[in-house]
Amino acid sequence: RGGRVSEIVRTVLRTVPQVALRVLLEGPYDPASGKMTTALTTTLTLAQHFAGRSIPDESVDSITVEIRDTPDAASAQVRKYAPAWLTSDGSIRMFTDAARAYVDFDAVVGNYYVLIHHRNHLTVMSHQPYALGTSGSVIDLSDWSSGARAHGTNAMKQLAAGVYGMYAGDANGS
Repeated sequence: RGGRVSEIVRTVLRTVPQVALRVLLEGPYDPASGKMTTALTTTLTLAQHFAGRSIPDESVDSITVEIRDTPDAASAQVRKYAPAWLTSDGSIRMFTDAARAYVDFDAVVGNYYVLIHHRNHLTVMSHQPYALGTSGSVIDLSDWSSGARAHGTNAMKQLAAGVYGMYAGDANGS
């Protein structure tokens, strides 16, 4: 019995890594406003696709955030995914609780590379691992002056002076 109680206590007290992100998509980016359009929300496309979900008013689309412990997916010991809403200013909202401006992962607190996946844009990965804790580490991949840059050469497209976004495209032809 004592083992079961301590297991329950460890589960309740366990902390999970959280991350708050900012990323822009080339496709819906409007250089005049410095934001992305919300056409999928205003035309009710997101509401039809995600019936019954609470969708933030300024949603652009859904994305998937991934964390992993190494840049190489094949050798990663930890790979965790979380769906999220992407809003017009590039910030994210938790998919299951749109009031939260971060996502959390079923993993231990630690150093992770952060990847952003979108159905119509090329995936990006942070150029370095970030210490993800319980306070919602903030990573702004759209502003390279912040030090948050994507992994690889020309991994993101310059959308305006000092503003970067994910390349539009369908790399796998799906």
